[in-house]
Amino acid sequence: MDKRVKSFAINALRRASYRWPYRTLALKAARVARGLYKCKICARLVKRKMIELDHIEPVVPITGYEGLDSYATRLLVFADKWQAICTDCHSLKTAEENEERRKHETKTEK
Repeated sequence: MDKRVKSFAINALRRASYRWPYRTLALKAARVARGLYKCKICARLVKRKMIELDHIEPVVPITGYEGLDSYATRLLVFADKWQAICTDCHSLKTAEENEERRKHETKTEK
């Protein structure tokens, strides 16, 4: 697949995922009071600006990009595959996943 086509398709899917109804359901499930949400990882109560919806299973697996079909299937999941986590926990989780990807890339290059 052409690099520009792949990039365009991934960006379009990402934008569309914000309108995915199961994403909204996952956010509603994390709401404990008006404007307060509970982080699934640290159980802290945070305001809406400090909560992020995260895929429990990474959209791009640790083994790397597998194709557009796999990407779309992993991106558009039901509410039970999303978790509402605070921005601090999200940053840590993302850093850990990226480190695992780098380790995997190094192993496959050898």
